[in-house]
Amino acid sequence: MRNPWSREYFRILNLDSALDVLESTNEKLELDITRALKAPVLTNDYEIANVSGDAHLKFISGGGSYIFDDDWLLVVQRSDRTRINPGKLSLFTGRANSLVEFLNPRLVLRELFEEIWLFDHGGSRIVPVSPETSVAASQLISSTRKCSRRSLQVFPATDRALPRLYLVVNWNMVSFRDYLPIMKASSGDLFVLSIVRVNKSINEFMFRDHESRLRQRRLFGLNVNTNELVPIPNQQSFSLKTWKHIARPNCMTEHLQWVINQLSSEVVEPRR
Repeated sequence: MRNPWSREYFRILNLDSALDVLESTNEKLELDITRALKAPVLTNDYEIANVSGDAHLKFISGGGSYIFDDDWLLVVQRSDRTRINPGKLSLFTGRANSLVEFLNPRLVLRELFEEIWLFDHGGSRIVPVSPETSVAASQLISSTRKCSRRSLQVFPATDRALPRLYLVVNWNMVSFRDYLPIMKASSGDLFVLSIVRVNKSINEFMFRDHESRLRQRRLFGLNVNTNELVPIPNQQSFSLKTWKHIARPNCMTEHLQWVINQLSSEVVEPRR
C-alpha cells in the first residue's frame, strides 16, 4: 500500500495540447511526449487537481473492471477523503508511472489486476485474461508465480467492445502505435479502459486481500442496464439480488459513466 504521507504516488505527463498533440480526430490521436518528458512530471493528486483546462492532457490513466453475466459490472466506491472524485463509484484505475507505460499505455491495464484479486473457493487466485489484457497480465502472472506460494490460475475471458482510438505516441526516435479503447475526460485525463467479460456467475468467486480491501473501500455489482447496485461482501458467497439503492449518474466518475453508456447501448467502432 502506498505511504499516505508520501507526495509521490506516480509519474504522469502534463501535455500541452498546442505543443504536444500532432493530430487529434475522432478516430486518431498522435502525441509527441519528448518535450513533456523534459519538464517536471505530475507526481500526486494534489498536483493533478491543480492542473485543468482545455490546454492540458494528463497522459495517461488506465484500468477497467470485470463484467459478469453480461449485465453486472464490478465497481468500487472511492473514499470520501480522496482528492479526485471523492465518494464516487469508479472502475479500478490508476496512473502511468514509467516511460515504458508512457510508450505502451496498454500496460497501464495492470491496475485492473493490482486492485482486484479474485479467488475461487479453494483459495486459488484467478486471473481472467482476455486479448485486451494479455500484455498487461503477462508480467503479473510471471512475478506472482515466482514470488507467491498461492496457486494462480489463468482464466480465459473475452472483452466487451468499447469505442477505440488509433493512438500514436512519439518519443525521440521511438514511435508506439496501438488501437486502444480510450476515453478523454473533461479533466484532460486519457483513460485506457478494458471491460473483461467473465463467463461465470459473480458468486462463484471471492474478492479479498487486494488493494481495495486494504483501503477499506466498498465493492459493488452495478447493473449496466438498470443502474441497480448490489453490495459485494468479502470472503463469502453472495447472490446478485437487487438492492434498493439506485446509483445515479452524478455519483459515478466520468469514466464509469462513459463505460455504462457504451455497454447499455449498441457500440459502433470507428474504422482504423
